[in-house]
Amino acid sequence: MEAVAHLFPRSKVARIDSDCTDREVEAAVGAFKLRTGVDVLVGTQRLAVFGEALRASLLGIVQADVGLQFPDFLAPERVFTMIMRLRRLVTGGERGGRTLIQTLMPTHHVIEAVCSGSYLHFFRAELAEREIEQLPPFRPVARATFAHPDDARAAAEAQRARRELETIVGASGPLDLEILGPAPA
Repeated sequence: MEAVAHLFPRSKVARIDSDCTDREVEAAVGAFKLRTGVDVLVGTQRLAVFGEALRASLLGIVQADVGLQFPDFLAPERVFTMIMRLRRLVTGGERGGRTLIQTLMPTHHVIEAVCSGSYLHFFRAELAEREIEQLPPFRPVARATFAHPDDARAAAEAQRARRELETIVGASGPLDLEILGPAPA
């Protein structure tokens, strides 16, 4: 937020993130929407819930690729969907608004698809990646999550479940099945 305030010294900048109370968020969004005291909103994906109230001619997304580094095959889809949704909400999609994206991964298919505004580009590239990695829809995946206030107990239960699953699979004969983990969620 300080960097934005430094770049735009005549603009009133407000912040929206998980550290802000609902009242602070509503006040900042209201002031931005009415153009009464807030010129620039800096925030996290929490902004996405405000829809038309965020309408502006410029959307800047900092570290757009952070979510692409999560070890989750659904992460690219979530990042693409969130950026495209914000872009549509803030700039109105194709109606003359601009979106600036900061990224360390400009050639990643998600960033390329966002820049071109092409859902088809994203879909084709993502499907090709998933086929190479044998991820859904090319191969089914099941995930079990174990949670407990005591992390050690949750880990022990996950290990026990894995052993039982291995016993069942071993008794079933040869299967095209791979058991991964357990690993922290």
